[in-house]
Amino acid sequence: MLENCSRKVLATSLVLVMCLAGATIMYSDDSDADGSFTITDTTGKIFEYSSASDKVVAFGYSATLTVAQSGQVAKLYAVDKYGKEALTDYGYTFSGVDVATCSSSNADSIYTQLVQAKEAGAISLDDTIILTTYSANIQPGGLRDRLETAGFTHVLFYGTMVDYDAVVDCVRGICLACGGTDLGIPMENTKNTVIQRLTENGNPKTDAIFIWYTPSSGWGYGNTGSISVALMNQAGANNIAYNSDSAAAVVYDKSTIQTLLGLCKDAVIFLDSGYIRSYGGSVESFVDEVMGGDYGDHKIVVVERTWNNYDAEAADGLWAMASVLHSDLFDGEVTVYTGGKNDSDNSLLIYGCIVAAIIIVGVVALIFVRSRH
Repeated sequence: MLENCSRKVLATSLVLVMCLAGATIMYSDDSDADGSFTITDTTGKIFEYSSASDKVVAFGYSATLTVAQSGQVAKLYAVDKYGKEALTDYGYTFSGVDVATCSSSNADSIYTQLVQAKEAGAISLDDTIILTTYSANIQPGGLRDRLETAGFTHVLFYGTMVDYDAVVDCVRGICLACGGTDLGIPMENTKNTVIQRLTENGNPKTDAIFIWYTPSSGWGYGNTGSISVALMNQAGANNIAYNSDSAAAVVYDKSTIQTLLGLCKDAVIFLDSGYIRSYGGSVESFVDEVMGGDYGDHKIVVVERTWNNYDAEAADGLWAMASVLHSDLFDGEVTVYTGGKNDSDNSLLIYGCIVAAIIIVGVVALIFVRSRH
């Protein structure tokens, strides 16, 4: 728990530092001199704004986190349980209200709650509602259609993304909608650095695969159309699971995973953290169940929740993947599992340096005090 909290603090601090360093110009591409701007969501729908929203309703962990990390947590009127989890994980104070998670069974209650909030004056028709992932929201007659029929003008949807730039556009759109700091600037800086370094070294490729798990479908591999696969591709991976004849984002086929890993014996494995976080699994249980208990020459990296999502820390994921795929070109603090052991976890070193620094400061202070007497 201490390690996870420390990583989140370090990641949040990094985002803020990078934003302060690069955010001289808040927005340029989508903004006009009078303060108006447009946002295009992943459905291609264009939304016109005369100014940033006063209130935001956010669904999902990372959409909520993006609003908060952009400096506009106070604008969050309502978030679902995943949004509250993000705010709790990162230490934000939330003073808004709860809203149900998006699902077919919750659509009526969400619609009713937001319409009643508008009628009570708690939100306005021009405030932003951010829907994510659940594609039924944008089906004809779905939640977005119903909310727009009720008069809401800014019901954004962010779903499937096939490249890193789409993630950046999503993050920038959310920041723009709420009037926050442009978190897309450090994301673009990270991408440009990765591209430049790979280009200067001949665009090397390293075999890799993204592994996903759900209890209902079992083990799947990333083909295309997921953020993790987009990060892999941007980081210089050769996705050994890519099939140009299939449009599926994830293909559930354990035997194909085993065949691919057998053919590409040193491919890097990026294992989605949901298997561990939500379903009680572990790297070791994955190796036992899918790889017959033998790591072989494979490196395994657990993909953090915020890497494979709609937030600025996707840039951390890009850098982490690049540092594992091309360790001779990139340095990164990444936990890599090989042979059942964590051979790249520098957390103890970090903590040791912190403790050593505290001790040194204490000794210096003691010497100073004694010198005064």
